[in-house]
Amino acid sequence: MKHCYDERFLILGSSATDPEFYADLAENFNSDMMDGAYYSLVGGPASNPNITKEYVESVKNDPEKEKKIYKRAIECVDKAEFIIVDISSASTGMGLEVGYLLSRYANEKHIVFIAKEGSKISPHIAGMYEHLTGKKLEVKFYKNSKDAIKEIESSQEYSNYCFERNY
Repeated sequence: MKHCYDERFLILGSSATDPEFYADLAENFNSDMMDGAYYSLVGGPASNPNITKEYVESVKNDPEKEKKIYKRAIECVDKAEFIIVDISSASTGMGLEVGYLLSRYANEKHIVFIAKEGSKISPHIAGMYEHLTGKKLEVKFYKNSKDAIKEIESSQEYSNYCFERNY
């Protein structure tokens, strides 16, 4: 299947996960990795104004940096159509972003949840997902980044997203 990516593609994950894992995903999906307390990947070519790394660099000396980074993360969630959420590690920031995502868009956006094999899945995320969608949370488990990419690309949500975007 041809890769599908554009500015409407987002990956959310915890800073507790090895940044190289997210870098591998970013490279595979032609995305850039956020420099900050957590990692968000926003798809698209280098000229895309939604690329998060450049945004974080642009506000690094701003006294309202944290507020602006949070607002930017929410804007990325709002714009994204296909979102991968790595729930391998608990993270307050990511939990807030996932809560926002699910409370606003649980049945509107293509969302794939992934986690490293052996991870304990947050009952709050699973419960919120079930409450808002009426479905059990399905998590794609991976051993490494290559495995995660395979799981993401084999998901029904990824196929649906590619089909809708005519990829």
